[in-house]
Amino acid sequence: MRRDALALVATCATLFVGARAQPGGGPGGGGASACANPTQTSNPQLANLRGDVGCTTSASPALTYSHETSETVGGTIATNAHIYGPFDAGFSSSQDGLISNWGCAPTSLAYDALGGLDLGYEHAKLAVVCGVTLPRISGTEWKDLLGQCGGHTGNYHFHWGFECFETKAGTHSPKVGVAGNWNVYGKYENYTGQTYPYLDACGGHFGVTPDSPSTSVYHYHIQMQAPFTIGCHGPNAAGGLVTVAQCKALYSGCSASAITETWGGSTYSYKRDCPCFDANGQNYAASPVELPAIAQAALSPPVTSFPVSSWSCPSPYGVNACTKTVAQVIAASNPSAATCDASAAPANGGAGDCTNSLTSGATCQPTCNTGYTVSGATSCTSGTLAAATCSVSPAPTPSSARSTALAAFGVLFAASVALTA
Repeated sequence: MRRDALALVATCATLFVGARAQPGGGPGGGGASACANPTQTSNPQLANLRGDVGCTTSASPALTYSHETSETVGGTIATNAHIYGPFDAGFSSSQDGLISNWGCAPTSLAYDALGGLDLGYEHAKLAVVCGVTLPRISGTEWKDLLGQCGGHTGNYHFHWGFECFETKAGTHSPKVGVAGNWNVYGKYENYTGQTYPYLDACGGHFGVTPDSPSTSVYHYHIQMQAPFTIGCHGPNAAGGLVTVAQCKALYSGCSASAITETWGGSTYSYKRDCPCFDANGQNYAASPVELPAIAQAALSPPVTSFPVSSWSCPSPYGVNACTKTVAQVIAASNPSAATCDASAAPANGGAGDCTNSLTSGATCQPTCNTGYTVSGATSCTSGTLAAATCSVSPAPTPSSARSTALAAFGVLFAASVALTA
């Protein structure tokens, strides 16, 4: 039996079609199974395709929105919740109630008997074939395949997001869980400095963390693109970052033929149950483009992060295949009510008059340290922040310095003439 065949033998109770929580019960209650962090005995190691790849280590803050029966306004998500990989288990008539609540009619448009498609692909596809916005907010209800924190079902499990765990303060994102031998953190390498981490094909990299502040260790970060949580358990056999090819060698789905589906007037390729995505967001390319983390780690010194402002969704299925922030979902649901958190100071600068609630259509002005020049104003458009940056001020050219000196001499000369007149 292939190693990844074992990954498909997940507990039936934890599938998407599993048990629902009883009314009044919190996520993880109502007969839900306990999370079991996988035992990691090799590097790299395949991750479960339909079950636990890790477990959360803290409870969520109080929730703002309800979702299905698993999330309620003011409720929380209990600690030791399941962390899954990117794939769903398929959709059928048994989910008609959920599908219709998304606004998809007829519900058969969402059916997929085989599963093994990542939730980003599903979002992009269903938004088109069903003609709906996913996710969106209606009153206090979050309408989507996943809730505001990135999980679902009575036997609650996460597939992505974890935004409700982000403190949006300080530097490195907080720890949200553990996967195999290594900790899992939120999406920021440095929130104050507004950087994301370069990640390998498993979703990990080396660096200091809140739990290891002086020693560089391997760890995972949640990311906004597939595989969202982890694609495999790293590092590689040599103790380094895991390449796309090394990840793909773990899964038979990655060597199988790609499927093709046509929706929205375009035909798309995809490999079911292959959680190894290249720099172009593809899991099906014959010659995958290596993730930039590999080259950046080989530099001296290694580069572990990049500016948040330079990130864009790499998925070939469009921006709906990447996760959205709560602010972006609010903006799409009610653009006039959207705000942006502009309180993070730019690198080499200060927040200025920017706050954590910048109204859509408004601007604010951060400041820069001596020797740096601000690029302009920070702006908010329908919940999307365009943050100003600080760059090193250019040194004055000899000609400009001479002109400045001559101008100063002229002022002094004129003043002396006026005094002697």
